[in-house]
Amino acid sequence: MIPFLLRAAFLALLCIANPQPTAVDAVAEFWVAGKQPELWWPDTGRSELAKDYEIKDGENTLEVNGVSLRVNRMIGDEQLPEDSARHPVGGTLIAWQKWLLDGKPSPTGRFTFCTTKLWNKDEPLVESGLLGPVRLEAAK
Repeated sequence: MIPFLLRAAFLALLCIANPQPTAVDAVAEFWVAGKQPELWWPDTGRSELAKDYEIKDGENTLEVNGVSLRVNRMIGDEQLPEDSARHPVGGTLIAWQKWLLDGKPSPTGRFTFCTTKLWNKDEPLVESGLLGPVRLEAAK
């Protein structure tokens, strides 16, 4: 979380700008002054804050969270032990597992589940989230 000082004269002009709109891949979220995040999709480039947030004269906060793609979570889960019986070739599911049918979490700590093995643990992660700088600037 980054605190920033703002003078009242600039409240109506403030926006978050990303000088390289393609620097957001997948999605990123912005929490401003503790309010519900705004989601930024690729190629949007800027978001005017004064209209949507309760920015006040004085100290405010900005928090930026990049969001990863599901493929990265699945590759990460491949680092953990297998939690389901699978065919050796192709990795398709042999049978539905009791823990899954009972609505329980994976016993090995995995977060994702797929009936076919799509990724292996050695595959590179895909770039996603916030890939470039973000700055506060006066809106035009």
